[in-house]
Amino acid sequence: MYIDLKLPRLKGRKEIEQLILIRDSDVTSVRAIRPYFYVIYKNKKILKEIEKFSGVVEVEEVDMKPIIKVHGSRYEVKSDYGVAKVKCQLPTQVPDVARDVLALQRAGVDVRASMFNVRYLARCSWDLGLQFFDTKPLYYVLDVSTIQNLRKLKVLILDVEAREEKPILASTYVWTPFEEIRPDDVQCYELPKQFDELEKEINRYRLLAGHNIVGFDIPILRRSGVVIPVEQIAIFDTSQTLATWGQSLAIGSARALHDVAEVLKDKVGITDEELKIKKEGKKRLNSMNLDELAKYNINDVVITAKIMIVPFSLIAVLSALTQIPMSILQNLPAGMVAEYFFTHECEVRGFVPEYRAVKWRASASRVWLEREKVLYTNVAQFDIKMMYPSFVLANFVDPTLLVKEPEATMQDIGSVVEDMVERIEFDRRSGLGILYATVLKLKKIRELTKKLKKKSPMYEPVDHSIKAVLNALAYGVQGKQASPAPLGNLACPTKIFYGTYKIQMGWIQYLRSRGWKVIYSDTDSIFVVVNSGEDIQKLAKDIADYLSRFGLEADLEDVWNVMYIYSRKSYILQGKKVVLKGSPIKSLLRFRLPKVITDNFVKIVSSSYEERIKLIRELIDSADIEDLFTYPANQLYRLIGKDLQSVKREIKVRGKYYLRVFTPWEEPRSIYLKKANVHQFATPQHAPLIELLRKAPKVPRINLADYEGYVVLEARCLPCKRARPLNKLTRADMLMYGDDGNIYAITLEDILYYLSTREGRVLKVRPSETGRIYGESLVVFAVESKMKVDKLRIDEDILRNCVHEYTKIKLREIGIL
Repeated sequence: MYIDLKLPRLKGRKEIEQLILIRDSDVTSVRAIRPYFYVIYKNKKILKEIEKFSGVVEVEEVDMKPIIKVHGSRYEVKSDYGVAKVKCQLPTQVPDVARDVLALQRAGVDVRASMFNVRYLARCSWDLGLQFFDTKPLYYVLDVSTIQNLRKLKVLILDVEAREEKPILASTYVWTPFEEIRPDDVQCYELPKQFDELEKEINRYRLLAGHNIVGFDIPILRRSGVVIPVEQIAIFDTSQTLATWGQSLAIGSARALHDVAEVLKDKVGITDEELKIKKEGKKRLNSMNLDELAKYNINDVVITAKIMIVPFSLIAVLSALTQIPMSILQNLPAGMVAEYFFTHECEVRGFVPEYRAVKWRASASRVWLEREKVLYTNVAQFDIKMMYPSFVLANFVDPTLLVKEPEATMQDIGSVVEDMVERIEFDRRSGLGILYATVLKLKKIRELTKKLKKKSPMYEPVDHSIKAVLNALAYGVQGKQASPAPLGNLACPTKIFYGTYKIQMGWIQYLRSRGWKVIYSDTDSIFVVVNSGEDIQKLAKDIADYLSRFGLEADLEDVWNVMYIYSRKSYILQGKKVVLKGSPIKSLLRFRLPKVITDNFVKIVSSSYEERIKLIRELIDSADIEDLFTYPANQLYRLIGKDLQSVKREIKVRGKYYLRVFTPWEEPRSIYLKKANVHQFATPQHAPLIELLRKAPKVPRINLADYEGYVVLEARCLPCKRARPLNKLTRADMLMYGDDGNIYAITLEDILYYLSTREGRVLKVRPSETGRIYGESLVVFAVESKMKVDKLRIDEDILRNCVHEYTKIKLREIGIL
C-alpha cells in the first residue's frame, strides 16, 4: 500500500521529473506533474500577458466553473468567466507568479487567482489519484477500512544514545498499530561495533519513527557513517508532529518524551515504573554503565511505541482521507488541512473558488470568568456539541448563499455586535451553497464515526480526524485573517463569531438568572458550581431549554472535584483525570515554583487550607535538593554535558577562552568567554532580567561600582522569530554549583538574595558583545560581583527554609494560600 510521497533533492534550478512514491514494502518513482495554480479571467487576452511572467512554462485553459466575488461578500458561479492552469517550472515559483497575477488585479485588471498556496506534493497526490493506505478518499465516500489497513503496517521505531556527539547505543522495535507492545522484542545495538547490523535493520523497513528522530537520531547516525536513505523512506517524528498537532490531540505544549508520556500515560498504558526509569535516568545519563544505559534506552523505545498510536493514527488516517502525504501533514495545521480539503472538494465537483484576502479581526473575547486566581470545588462542565458546524448549518452560512449584509464595511463590528449579526442573512435557495454542503457532508460523517468509536476504540483516530477537519472548516477557513483564503469574505466570519458569541453570553446570563453560579466559560464550554446529582440534572435541563432556541445541544463533559482558575484560558481541573490548560499556568509551574511543588501541585490544591500548609512543609523537607528549585534543572542538563546528546567544554585558542556547545538542534558553535571563576547557566523565560535585578527581594541596594571578578552565564532561549535585546528577556533561571560538585537549579531572585546576604550588595548584569539573543542560539552574559563565587557554599537547612518562605509567597500571590 502507498504510505508517502516525497520530492527528490533538487540540485540547482532544474525541472522536477520524478517523484518518489513509498510503499510499505518498496519504493517506486512516478512521473511528476508541473507545479500549477488556477487563474480566473474575463478576457482571454490576459493569458498572453501571464505567459510572459518569469517562471511560467505554459497557460492551459480548463473546463472548470469559477466561483467569484460579485459584490460585498457575495460569491457566485459565473459562466462568462474562464479558468486556466498557470504551469510553472518549479514549486517555489507558484506563489511568486500568483502574486504577480494579484498585482494585475489590484491594478484594475479583471483577473483572479486560486489554489496557489497548495503544497506541491499534495497537488501531485490529488492529480495522480493516489490512495494512501489503500483507502478511498473522503471526497467520494467514508472508507472505514483505513484502520484495518493500518494494522498491516510494520514501523521501525528507533532511539539513539550518544556521548560527546558520538552514538554509543541504539535500540529498535518493530511496531504494528493497535497491537500490544512487547518490551522483550526491543533490539539493542552497541555502537560503533554494531553499526552494520543497525544499518541493515533500518534499511529493511519503509517507515521509520521516533521521538525527535529528525532532529537528533538520524543526523547523528548519518554523521557517523550509517547509511540511511532518507529520501526513500517515510519518516514519522512524534515530536515534530506534536509541535503542530499537540493542541488538537489534547496534549498541549508537551514536547519532551517524559512530558508527553506523563500526559498520555493513562490513555496508552504507560506504567509508573516506565516513567520512573525515564525520570531518574535523565539525571545520571553520563554516569551510567552500558547495561544501565541499555535499560534506559529500551525503556525510551517502549514509551515511544506506546505514545505512537496517538499522533501516528491521526496523521495516517488524515492522509488516507484527504490524499495529503504524511510527510506534509506532520507540519500542516488543522486549518490548512481543512482549507486543502475544501478546495479539492470544489475541484472534484468541477469548481474553482476565488482566493481573496480579508482583513478581519474579532474584537470580543470568547472567555468569561468570574474571578482570577481562585479555587472552586464540585464544578460541572458542559460543552456544546459541534458548535460552529451546527451554527453554520442552522443559519446556512455560506458566501454563495448571502442575501443581506450591512452597507458598512464592518470595521467597527465590535461596537454594534447584535445589530450587525441580525443584519447578515443567508438563504439556502439563493445560490450554490458549496461550503454549506461540505460542512453538512462532514457533519453527517462525524455522526457516523462517533457511532463507530462507541463500538470500538480503534475508530477513535477516524473520529478525531473528521472532527479536526470539520471544526476547522466550519470557522477556521472562513475566519482566516489577512492571508488569502478560498471565498474570503467578511460576512461569514462575522456572522459565525458574533452569532455564537451572542449565544455564549446569553447562555451565561440565562443560567445566572436561574440561580446557578457560573464561574467560567470559553467559546463552547461552561463551568458551573453544583452541590449534588440533582443539581446536575436540573442544570442540564436549563441548558437544554436555552440552547434549543438556536438548534444547539450540550453534553455533560465531566464533574470536577477541583477547578483552579489562574487567568483567562489558564486553569487546572482535577477529577478522575487531571487537565492542565494554558501556557500561563504551565509557565507558573515550570519557572516560578520549586519542582517538588510543581510535581504535587494538584495534590496541594485538592487539600483543605490546613492540609496545604502541612503538606507544603513536608514536601520541601523531604525533597531531594535539586527538586527544591525550578524545572529548568532538568531541561538544562543538555547544556552542561549531563545529557548524552550534548557536551560542553572550555577551550583556549590564541589566548582567548571559548565555550564549545553541541546541541541536538544546531551545529557546534564556539562562543567567546572572559575567563571566569565558575560557569553558571541561565535560561530566559518569564520575567524581565533587568527588572529582577532592580527589584530583587531583600537586597539593600544596587551598587554599580568597584567591579572585581566575573561570573559567566550562558543563556539559551526558546525558539523566537526575531532577536531580543537584553531588556526584553523573559526569565532567568540559574544553576549553581554545590559542595558535592553537582549543579542545582535556583531562581535568579534566590541567587541575588543569597549574594546580598554574603556581600551586602549585588552589582549589575551586562551583556557581552551585542547583548541580543536569537531563536535557539546561545548567548553569553556576565554578572559582575565582588565575591568569588567558586567558593560559594549552600547551607541546606537555610536553603529549605528559604524555599519554604518563597513557596508560600508565590502561592499566596496566586490565590492558593
